[in-house]
Amino acid sequence: MFGSATPDTFAINSMHKRLAVSSMALCASLALAAPAWSQTVVNSGFESGDTTGWVLSGGSWTSTAQWPPADTTWSGPPNAYTVTNAGELDPITGTPTVFAGNHAVRLNDLSPNYGVTALSQSVANYTGNKLYYAWNAVLEPSHGATDSPSFIIKVTDRTTGKIINNIAYSAYTAQNTTIFRQAGYYVTSDWKVEDIDMLAGHDYDLLFVALDCPYGAHVGYVYVDGFGNAVPTANANVDFDPSTDITRGQDVLIPIGGTTPDIDLAKSFYTTTELADGDVNPVFVGGTLQFDTADDVAIPLDVQIQGGTIDTNGFDVALTGGLTGVGGITKIGDGVLTLSGAISTFNEDFIVDGGKVLVNAPLSTKRVLVLPDSRLGGVGTIVAEHVSLYSGAVLAPGNSVGTLVVAGGQVSAGDEAVLEMEIDGRDYDRAGGAGSYDRLALTLGAQFEPNGILETKLRGISGGNNTFTPVVGDTFVIVDGGAIGSTAFDSVRQPTSGLAENTRFDVIYRPTQIALAVTPISYATFGAGAGWKRNAIWVADGLDPFRPSTHARGGPFYALFSGLYGYDSEELTYAFSQASGEIHADAMQMALSSARDISQIAMTAAQEPWGCPPAVQAPGNFSDPPVQGAEDGCGVESTRKGASVWGRYIGQSTEVREDDIAYGYDRKAHGLIAGVNVVNLDGTRLGFGGGYSDGDLRSDVGSSATVKTWSAFAYGAQRLGALSLGLVVGYNEGSVDTDRNVVLTNHSSQLTDAYKIRTWTAALDARVDVVLGSRSVLRPVAGIEFARSKAGSVAEAGSPITSLTMPSEKWTSARSKLGAELAVGVGNPVEASLFGAWRHELKDATAVRFAELGEANWQVSSVGADKDAFEAGGMITIKASNAAKLRVEYAIVRQGEYHSDRATVGLAVKF
Repeated sequence: MFGSATPDTFAINSMHKRLAVSSMALCASLALAAPAWSQTVVNSGFESGDTTGWVLSGGSWTSTAQWPPADTTWSGPPNAYTVTNAGELDPITGTPTVFAGNHAVRLNDLSPNYGVTALSQSVANYTGNKLYYAWNAVLEPSHGATDSPSFIIKVTDRTTGKIINNIAYSAYTAQNTTIFRQAGYYVTSDWKVEDIDMLAGHDYDLLFVALDCPYGAHVGYVYVDGFGNAVPTANANVDFDPSTDITRGQDVLIPIGGTTPDIDLAKSFYTTTELADGDVNPVFVGGTLQFDTADDVAIPLDVQIQGGTIDTNGFDVALTGGLTGVGGITKIGDGVLTLSGAISTFNEDFIVDGGKVLVNAPLSTKRVLVLPDSRLGGVGTIVAEHVSLYSGAVLAPGNSVGTLVVAGGQVSAGDEAVLEMEIDGRDYDRAGGAGSYDRLALTLGAQFEPNGILETKLRGISGGNNTFTPVVGDTFVIVDGGAIGSTAFDSVRQPTSGLAENTRFDVIYRPTQIALAVTPISYATFGAGAGWKRNAIWVADGLDPFRPSTHARGGPFYALFSGLYGYDSEELTYAFSQASGEIHADAMQMALSSARDISQIAMTAAQEPWGCPPAVQAPGNFSDPPVQGAEDGCGVESTRKGASVWGRYIGQSTEVREDDIAYGYDRKAHGLIAGVNVVNLDGTRLGFGGGYSDGDLRSDVGSSATVKTWSAFAYGAQRLGALSLGLVVGYNEGSVDTDRNVVLTNHSSQLTDAYKIRTWTAALDARVDVVLGSRSVLRPVAGIEFARSKAGSVAEAGSPITSLTMPSEKWTSARSKLGAELAVGVGNPVEASLFGAWRHELKDATAVRFAELGEANWQVSSVGADKDAFEAGGMITIKASNAAKLRVEYAIVRQGEYHSDRATVGLAVKF
């Protein structure tokens, strides 16, 4: 073992010193040349009984011109050191000289001889994230802050080139701290364990220096032991409590850098008054700067690797000179700290641990960490790898209403963190102010991970109008410009006041935006009050129970509802009507109308007289006898014995106007109808026929349908004097192809299906011929019709968000008929007729279906059909011969919102 010049140690003479220096140089060379696998402190507890792996150096300290002393002060041989043994006690304090294991090292000795002894080691690829070591300082109080016996610790990260630890324990400050105790004329720390943060895988230089006072009169020495990544285990005879005896250089520092102290840990805090008076340098080296007045600080502040703390101490203050350096800053205390004016840029974290920080000037830092019960806001730009809100923290862009920019990093939040957004109007202004709203703007690839609580405010906004009440459809982009993560907020806090009744804020998540939309709490209630179509209200009522939460980003109906967010009242009634599936009710309504038209045409074929033969087509009375040789007379009762065939082309246009139930639609149809009068004699007619029609339906909500209908029918008529009775029975099968479109804010969907609508019809008709003078006949008409329809089930193909299913639906309808026909020119080659009828629905005349979307269901109706319909039209028949007759007819039907125009052209031939 090497020793000091004291009686109980081996003295090192000059030759020995030179040899020692050579040995140390060799050790240093070996240490520096160690391969990358040397990952821990070599000989960490000196258990080899010597200082293998370490470099010992030293010298004398005689100049007080610089603090800390220059590195050249310990560039020579060590002043004195001793490898101590377990069981030995310090002669002054009586404490064990070994902390753990069998050995430790004492730097310096008990002789006051200007002595300086340094212990160092370079460690490559360090394995841990901590450096712990045990130390026990024995210092003799004497002079001032920069010339007392001391113990210096310096750790340099060679990977980054940064000094990560540079502190000193001093006899001067130790007199007033709790971790040192008095031991005669000395103060001693007893055994403590120092805690230093490291980064695994980095290379480090470790330096530990013990110094006497520079005047040769006072002693300072220190024991060190147990270096490593874990707290060393104390020997049984060592008094050590891990809860109180682990230190981080606090409260016992002496200044590093001159007679005017930096903002260090030599005392609990320095005040801004001291800073303004020049009593402390504007340099953070681990200490705290506390505001003791409400005055702003315009002095630029330097942040060294040790970092620093700013305590606003309940004041609302500003730093206008900026913060720069390689360390980090922590803001504590109540009150508001505003960064304004100069740019602030420092390498480590900015931690907000109390009160509020407003970033109103550019801030560049490694991370911004907002701890519980702390707030971050402002209208500046933050450049950071991460802006992290801990649970209970608040991010509130703007000074009041305004925009905060985050560039290039990620913004994330804990479960109980709050993103607070003030909304004072619907018109966004980057500069903020009254009438605008808050926004978090993301640039340069920044990302936002929604989580925690989104809080909205409409009242109590500083500098705002505080009168704005948003309406349904208002949308506010609160996060804009960067990638939005896949997570969602945990909840949305609605404003305590300012929202209209039955409204709330819902969140819209987009790839690069998050928006707030004002939506109804109950869409059905809102729609009823806003005069929506009843179909839209019924859909809303069916969907309301499945409404996602305000913050939701998933669920069976999320995609549908999120596509409604941002629509105003008019847009909502349209979207809900699209979603209702009313095209299927419209198709059912038109299938019935088509079946009734076919039945009506068949009835005219059953009841229509053949008329006079050409031989007697001349003016005269109906009572005149037929001319000689004529097979038939001219009277209205005349019929031609023998079969006949007939056919008609039909073209129809129907306009259905919207009402309070549904939007309207248009229908165009055309087809062919033909029949055979099998029995056609002596006032009796029996026949059958069929038809085909092809119709297109276009609705006002962007949907469409085609209905291709095949029909078959049988009919008969019997004349009883002036009375003629007719009967028609028919079957109609419509092949329906629907194409339904739903347009939402986030997607559009096209939904298709094909199914059948089958309708049975029956009609009974009675008419009486009343002769009105020369060749004119009035025919009063009365009748009744029945129809039984069955629409096939619906299972739409397309987006599952809006695709509907519907069960099959049966519908029975019935209507009466009262009308009249006036025929003029009967018996002439050209006969003209006018007709009109009033039809009254005896049952519900409006088609209704029931729709299902997942667990939701509702009824959907076509436009309401009035109970009463009115028909009017005209007809011309032309007889080319007694065997051929041409027929042209045009009719209109008006039934409330249903306006239909029908034209037919037909030809009948007798055999």
